Amino acid sequence: MKRTILSLALLLGLSTFANAQLSVSKTPKMEPFSKVSMLGVTRMEMFRGINGTDTTYMLSYVNNAFKQSTKNESFYLKASTQDMLSLEQLMLEVLKNKDSDENVSVKIGDKDYFLHRTSTMGFPSLMLAHSADYDYTFLAEKEIKKIFAPFHGDKKKK
Repeated sequence: MKRTILSLALLLGLSTFANAQLSVSKTPKMEPFSKVSMLGVTRMEMFRGINGTDTTYMLSYVNNAFKQSTKNESFYLKASTQDMLSLEQLMLEVLKNKDSDENVSVKIGDKDYFLHRTSTMGFPSLMLAHSADYDYTFLAEKEIKKIFAPFHGDKKKK
């Protein structure tokens, strides 16, 4: 009886495994596209990969939630140049809106982020956060413009 049940379970498991589908996707080689550094320390870096007609961007940033160690977070998004310029414009609009205490939510890649205007040492900055407790970074207007400079054709700020 035990052998019958074991055989049946094994046969059922093998047939389930045989029906499983394998999904394969090719990730393009990511090359450095732009970078923001402060005193020689990279704060945010953008990489770009082109696979046929699709362009994938990866933004890697220093997670400010960790004070004792440096931890980088990143997100990927497939976007056109116009989409990236729209993201830059949204970030700058949130940063310039002094009267708003609201968070602007935006889905970037597979994560939901929120943008919030705040002040760091008296200077306005943008908080880009996945979670206000464990995944966020701050960006000044100059840093936002620098990371998106290649989309404007500005090669010297790369």
